[in-house]
Amino acid sequence: MTRILVVDDDPSLLELARRRLELEGFHVTATSETLGTTRRIRELKPDIVIMDQQMPALSGSSLLKVIREAMPQSAPKLVLYSNISESELAAKAAESGADGYVCKSDGMDKLIGKIRELTKK
Repeated sequence: MTRILVVDDDPSLLELARRRLELEGFHVTATSETLGTTRRIRELKPDIVIMDQQMPALSGSSLLKVIREAMPQSAPKLVLYSNISESELAAKAAESGADGYVCKSDGMDKLIGKIRELTKK
């Protein structure tokens, strides 16, 4: 079963993502805290981390860079997820080394598609 960690500061979107992803058969852990994410990754060993780009303490792209530095060989797939424009999100994803990105406005089906694409063996 694919394990996913979702990091988003919006409680309603966090809960929506958790519920929908669980309905799709994924094992989901959801948190609104960016601090401690690398520790959570080491403990939970998720296959994918989905992170909001627009977090108050640490942006998703900054968090992604921290994860890559802390776990250069063992980082999970990292996906930025945001309401910013697709061109801006694509640039942030490329700049930070994300494995993918999805605009929240594209809906959960697009996010699920990206997860399935990244977890193909």
